[in-house]
Amino acid sequence: MKAIGFLTHLVAADALQATARALTDTLTGMAPLAVQGMKTHLNRLATGRLDVGAFNLDMQRAAESADFQEGRAAWAEKRPPKFTGR
Repeated sequence: MKAIGFLTHLVAADALQATARALTDTLTGMAPLAVQGMKTHLNRLATGRLDVGAFNLDMQRAAESADFQEGRAAWAEKRPPKFTGR
């Protein structure tokens, strides 16, 4: 399952908590609108219910968001972004 991208990590039991914490930190550092949109539309795609119109609307919403502008500014300034979900 890892070879096809379904799993990203395989760890020993004693590394599970630290690995889960690191993945959680990574996810919480991402732009909320983008993460929410990816989760929604990947789930819809996986169940054969992708709504292209809703997908395009969410893409436009994310591209016009304050978080998108913050991400661009943070990248240009070589600093971690501070996303707000707006």
